[in-house]
Amino acid sequence: MNMDALMKLADPCTFEPPFLIQSPTLQSMLASAKIRLPRHSQLIEHMEERILTVTDRVRLQGFYSSQPDSAGKGLAILFHGWEGSVNSTYIRCTGEALFRAGFDVFRLNFRDHGETHHLNHDPFRSDRLDEIFEAVQKISKTKTELSVFLAGFSLGGNFALRIARKCAETPIPNLKLVVGISPLMDPAKSTAVIDNIPWMRRYFLKKWFRSMGKKETAFPEDFDFREAKSLPTCMAITELLIKEQSPYANVTDYFNTYTLRPNFFDKLTVPTLIIASKDDPAIPVEDILALDENSFLQRAITTHGGHCGFIENIRLGSWLNHLLPSLFTPTDEKQV
Repeated sequence: MNMDALMKLADPCTFEPPFLIQSPTLQSMLASAKIRLPRHSQLIEHMEERILTVTDRVRLQGFYSSQPDSAGKGLAILFHGWEGSVNSTYIRCTGEALFRAGFDVFRLNFRDHGETHHLNHDPFRSDRLDEIFEAVQKISKTKTELSVFLAGFSLGGNFALRIARKCAETPIPNLKLVVGISPLMDPAKSTAVIDNIPWMRRYFLKKWFRSMGKKETAFPEDFDFREAKSLPTCMAITELLIKEQSPYANVTDYFNTYTLRPNFFDKLTVPTLIIASKDDPAIPVEDILALDENSFLQRAITTHGGHCGFIENIRLGSWLNHLLPSLFTPTDEKQV
């Protein structure tokens, strides 16, 4: 993957939304707005459920949409954000654009996301990288003849970037490009930021409490989240759950397992692109600007876009929906 050609395609100057939708709050809300979902979805029409069994009998659910009449241009694997799912609007819209552009698309649910709380007893934690890496390995091996592209949003972007780094130790031969979109860099900072934005705190708490209820229903003898549901902030709940349900001494030790510091990217062997906006309300952009670009790492930092939004017009289309198919198209097909 030619990084210079890639950066020409991902030129942040090509994203300039109209004034009416430049607000970072509006951009962030529109990322998940159901009104953006296509009326007729080829992605959904051609999907098949897949249950991947990885180490320690962990089961992860995904949905694979393959091109019906021919081999795809490549295989795109998509990761959602925290308390999102394969059906999050930003995942569905991105997957739809990629499928219509000729790619096979695999949307993976993390443990305890979507409707998967019954599949595994132990709850989701963001340090569980190995099971997601093994899932990507398995997905990639299903189509060894295809180039594989991985894109993750928010926490999913954090997972995607960690997978790119892990490939230096355990390569995935046909993984050609990793893209982190509005990726979580420092969970301690972002959790504090979310707690200080009332609408965002309420949004995530509502989704988290619903998720806790699903876990209680799946394993009524083992989980009781009443105390957690009584707490007012994401940080307070995280501190409680890490203390009660994890091997970590404190939340700082836990956050350190998936904080992405500048030197984390020094040993990349897979071309990696970070797409972020300066006005992201959840991810302080200075942590991304502090990264040193290298021959495998590039950044595309837009002025606007909010958190995972990048909505480019009043029809609510996303810049990402034509950018990612362009980035993933084989080099010999690109006009740059």
